[in-house]
Order: sequence, then structure tokens, then C-alpha cells
Amino acid sequence: MNFFQVIYTKILNEAKLEGFDEIVASNPYIAKGIRLCRAIEDIGGPNSEALIVGGAVRDMVLRRPINDVDIGTNVDLAKIEKHFKSDNIGKSKDFGIINVHFEDEQFEVAHFRQESEYTNSRHPDKVELVKTFKGDSERRDFTWNAMGLNADGQIVDYHNGLEDLKAGI
Repeated sequence: MNFFQVIYTKILNEAKLEGFDEIVASNPYIAKGIRLCRAIEDIGGPNSEALIVGGAVRDMVLRRPINDVDIGTNVDLAKIEKHFKSDNIGKSKDFGIINVHFEDEQFEVAHFRQESEYTNSRHPDKVELVKTFKGDSERRDFTWNAMGLNADGQIVDYHNGLEDLKAGI
């Protein structure tokens, strides 16, 4: 991707969440999730990415209460486990997911991934780790579930989830 394509993609697919600062200030759980995203990016170094993903982003856009914050990242989970207390719930780590304890809260942290077929309708037959949220977002079930939010309040939306929310889809 050349420089102009990167800039065009950023302009089209990222927008600051309206009221982001107020949402963070009024919700300690979201604030902790944002701080965890920054900490994960610090651990990963240059080109690392950590985003709040899925339903929490949808709920922030719709100004709904947020009870669950999941984080997606391209940082190796083993690196994250070295810095934070974490749990492997069931066989979640096999699917690129760990439960991280951070500031007296727990967050599900998943490596960006793509998945194959689901023969048991709950767990994918195969998981392949990917380096970008764009690659991860392609596997998600709904356009608004494929949105991410970075620690600066930018919504990353490759599949027009914001438009679908506005349209009530």
C-alpha cells in the first residue's frame, strides 16, 4: 500500500468517537481498558496495535451502558503474559485469547486472527494469527462488531459499521 492509499484509508475508516473524553472520564472500566491498550502497545513496541473491539465500541457509539470490554491486538500473547497476570480459560489460548488482570479488572485479550469453519458451531476448526485489525475484522459476524477503538478515541471501521448503526441495521 502506498502513502496515498494509507492516508485515504485512514480518512475513510477512522473517525474520532464523539464524546470520547466524556465517556472515558465517566466510566472507570473503559478508562482502564484504554490504559491497558496503551500498555499492550508499549510492550509490543513499534507497529503494535491494541484496540477495544466489538460490542463495547457499538455500545459507546450508541451511548449504551458498557459491561464488557474486549481487546484485540497484534502483540504476541506470550509477551503480554510476561507483564500481566493472565488466565487461559478452558482452551481459549488455543484460539488466541487470554484473560488479563489489569487494575482490579479482567479483560479478554485476543490476538488478531482469522478463523476457518466451525464444525461444532462454537469453536473454529483452525485459527490463524494475523498482523492487522483489518484482517481480524473480516472474520467478524456483523459490521458493527467489526469496529475497533484505539486509545486516542479513533474508531477503526473497515466494513461501514457506523453507517449500519445509523441506519438501524
